[in-house]
Amino acid sequence: MEKNGKRISLLIIVILIAAILVVSAAGIWLFSGYGKNNTEKQENVEESSAEEQKIEFPYYLIERKIEVNSLFPYTLFNPDCNDEEGEDIACISFTNCSEEYMEFAEFTVILLDGTEYVFKAFDVPSGADMLAFSVDNSSYNMITGCKSIECKAEFTKDISMMEDAVSVSVDETEVTLTNITGEKLTKLIVCYHTLFDGEYFGGKTYQHTAENIESGESITFQAEECYLGKAAVVRIEGDN
Repeated sequence: MEKNGKRISLLIIVILIAAILVVSAAGIWLFSGYGKNNTEKQENVEESSAEEQKIEFPYYLIERKIEVNSLFPYTLFNPDCNDEEGEDIACISFTNCSEEYMEFAEFTVILLDGTEYVFKAFDVPSGADMLAFSVDNSSYNMITGCKSIECKAEFTKDISMMEDAVSVSVDETEVTLTNITGEKLTKLIVCYHTLFDGEYFGGKTYQHTAENIESGESITFQAEECYLGKAAVVRIEGDN
């Protein structure tokens, strides 16, 4: 009877030890599995969050007055940074979708990693497309997505081309102005861009001043800055 009691006690101890081992093993498996799944879920959440933050192009600004078509790198010289050369210079392509003349715009593009680029554009007619380049010649790798774009701009309907006073003709980089009035024109300021493949190349505006043009007279000047494409006159102002 005593032996049987010892055997039963021993059996109970063995069963308890086995149960403890099973529970411990299950706990380790569950914990490791939970940790792994939790890590994977966290990574998925982070990836999903990044995708949600990334903006897509085209991207519209200021009540859809401006459409930013793309952000990409460009290698050569930068017309918006004193023609400095560079590799993979950040560049944006945008369209003035408004029915007004854009006098000025400043874009701040912010990437997902916090990098910022600033672009400036001047004298963009309604419906025109423009390429603007980083004003400090910063490079862009195309790998990091774009988080947001901020923009401030000024538009006007009162834009002067002096059509009643001046006739303009352009042959590549040669610009001819003809005085079609009966009076002498003085201090005409001619603003122009480089037109390359249907887009204004660079946000910067170039200017030429014609001091005097007699009635019926024509003058010609070379828009040397536009050697990459052709000159495109966008605004003319004068004292008359």
